[in-house]
Amino acid sequence: MTKLAYMKTGTDLNTANIFSIFASVQGEGIYVGVPQIFMRFTGCNIRCDYCDTTEALMPQAVARMEMTPFSGNMKLAPNPLSIEVIAGHIKEMRDVFSGFHSIALTGGEPLVCNGFLKKLLPELKETGLKIFLETNGTLPEKLAEVIDMVDIISMDIKTPSGIQSGMVDWNKTKEFLEIASGKDCYLKILVGEKTQDEELKKAGDLAANINPDISVAIQPVFRDSNGKNCACVSLKRLTEAYDLLRSVMNDVRIIPQVHKLAGWN
Repeated sequence: MTKLAYMKTGTDLNTANIFSIFASVQGEGIYVGVPQIFMRFTGCNIRCDYCDTTEALMPQAVARMEMTPFSGNMKLAPNPLSIEVIAGHIKEMRDVFSGFHSIALTGGEPLVCNGFLKKLLPELKETGLKIFLETNGTLPEKLAEVIDMVDIISMDIKTPSGIQSGMVDWNKTKEFLEIASGKDCYLKILVGEKTQDEELKKAGDLAANINPDISVAIQPVFRDSNGKNCACVSLKRLTEAYDLLRSVMNDVRIIPQVHKLAGWN
């Protein structure tokens, strides 16, 4: 049997293809610095030019599960993983380290697996930890199905210059934010040298019309279109973006990916 034969997606809704489960410190957005249990899903519905998790875009034969929080020591488990295996492992990690702030669902795009999430999240809520959803903000109908079980939403606003298709459905973005804004929600906007002022104005106006007090994190692009890790945008460009967004939003911050600067997972 080939390796691909094991790369199941977990379409029965009781299992999911998981890239990794590990402990680290949040390195992006306004919650930077808090310890979290990360659960990285495989699969995504869009392709971004500056994706920094390309290895999680496709199903994997095995999931990487950290044996002891923050150790980096992984065991491999055949995919897909069941709800029982995932919830059990996360509860074991919580029992070892009492300082976790939340469980971060990331990817890929977690909402691609929203049917699975509807079954998993009640189990994860039993840990007593908050549920922190990192999302590309493009699937409002799927968010609506799990919103009651999510505590914090880190929502990207994707811009046309950063998407390989060059197409962004701003109506979907608006609908997503309208749903997400009922929770503890903040926005991330990746800014590179290709990012256009018109895109930033569109994003800012859209967010301001829903709630101008939502926090916005401008995240500098740290990977170029060839996949090379580098500082891909000048401070001058970042402050120009800040000025544009700050004209309509009340809380705008420039926050790089701290985990990359520090060399964390």
